[in-house]
Amino acid sequence: MPADVLSTVSWAAETLSREPRQLFHVVRVLLSDLRRATGMDGAELYLADPQQSVLILSGYAGKDAEAFLEKCVFHFGEGFPGLAAAGRQIVETRNLESDERYLRERVRALGYHAFLSYPLLLPHAVVGVLNLAARDVRQVEAAKRSLALISPLLAASLYAVMTSLGERTLERVRQARTPRDRALALLEDSLEASSGLRAALRPLHGDQIETHPDQMRPCGCDGKAPCPAQAGQICVSGMPELPCAALPVNPHVVCLPVWDAGEVKAVTTVQFSARGDLHAESVAPLLWISRLAAGALELPTTAAAPETPVWLDIETLGAFRIRRGGEVLSPKDFRRRQAYQLLKLLVTRWGRPLHTDELCEAL
Repeated sequence: MPADVLSTVSWAAETLSREPRQLFHVVRVLLSDLRRATGMDGAELYLADPQQSVLILSGYAGKDAEAFLEKCVFHFGEGFPGLAAAGRQIVETRNLESDERYLRERVRALGYHAFLSYPLLLPHAVVGVLNLAARDVRQVEAAKRSLALISPLLAASLYAVMTSLGERTLERVRQARTPRDRALALLEDSLEASSGLRAALRPLHGDQIETHPDQMRPCGCDGKAPCPAQAGQICVSGMPELPCAALPVNPHVVCLPVWDAGEVKAVTTVQFSARGDLHAESVAPLLWISRLAAGALELPTTAAAPETPVWLDIETLGAFRIRRGGEVLSPKDFRRRQAYQLLKLLVTRWGRPLHTDELCEAL
């Protein structure tokens, strides 16, 4: 394996450990160097979500990008990346034109023959899948040897950076004093990591919290149909693999479930600029950012009970008395004496006009 690629992997690990928010830039450099060193025509990285259910495209290097972007999401067990993740083993072909497991027809039509999906594994999790594609099948064996050398370091580095993103957000959430401030800390970190415009947190129970109040465009949910994100699905506007009929195409919107102790407790919505295409690369980091912080948000677990009205009994025959729940209230219970006097004036002159000047003079 060329020494320059080992140097790139080492540089990537060191850079990500120091500044995890450089993830997208580091991934692009790494994929470009890996593609050139192995002689393959295309290299791409799919990152797994923390729930280990989907793989989301997080970087690509090479020609024919539009063809590879035909499908940016694979569920575990689906297509080459999904099969590699579910089986935790390499999936390859040197006869792509007739391999039914491959699901991107536009890539097949461009004359690619070899495809290799290499899972990035830790003992307890699949971090992602690294894919290499080539027209020349003779490059496959050398590419497999290269990936066998770098995949353990790459898997550990990527998991460390994703965990670091979550830990930084968790620390910021913990420092906030109120539930609202904790939610805003999570949302602001999400915007910083994804270059989003604005964001909102919608708990299953409780009021929505927004980074930009009154500027957040409705996501389209009317409350009549079940929300897919509340059921644990990732929803991205304009992406058929992650559909939600309620999401608008413009502005681009991502709705992500916030998991805590195996349950969805809220939905995070992030809006992006309407210009250009929405980059799927933002989705996986957003999911990992909320993974650790969700438990510190202290979201309500049940809907707030409606407030029971408190009735006052007021006696005006003889002495003026006010009772609440059978208990007589004194002027001190009103905290301000004028509040007690104002109530007394309004009650004793019930049904008669009372001019503001009269109240001012009496008080």
